[in-house]
Amino acid sequence: MRFCGISRVFSTENEVQYTDIGEYWDWFSSLYGRENIKGLGFGWREHSIEYVLGTTDHPLKFDMDKLREKYPDCIYKEVELPDSGWKTYAGQAENLSEMYGEIYEEGPLKYEIESFFEDGSCSLEIYR
Repeated sequence: MRFCGISRVFSTENEVQYTDIGEYWDWFSSLYGRENIKGLGFGWREHSIEYVLGTTDHPLKFDMDKLREKYPDCIYKEVELPDSGWKTYAGQAENLSEMYGEIYEEGPLKYEIESFFEDGSCSLEIYR
């Protein structure tokens, strides 16, 4: 599976990534529709995570000039991901922090793919 999208690095200190990535999602959703995009988290470091907004297996048509006006540090990226071995969780976006708390009790992740829906629900696909 290939994930294609626009990547940025976000701080994870004091769980600010939830707010910052949420704003990133909101802006992208205004351009592409919330249910037409997914978020890929990977490359965790001590205080950061790389996060890509896009799709699997087919890139959206991105206007990089417009994107860089809003996010000067963004880059286009394609990430090769495993085709199998993923575990899926479903819940409400408002409970995202708690969902991840339970997920991380089983150990660190290599990849996460997030999907958010207009009804407030979300789907998390994780790979360890």
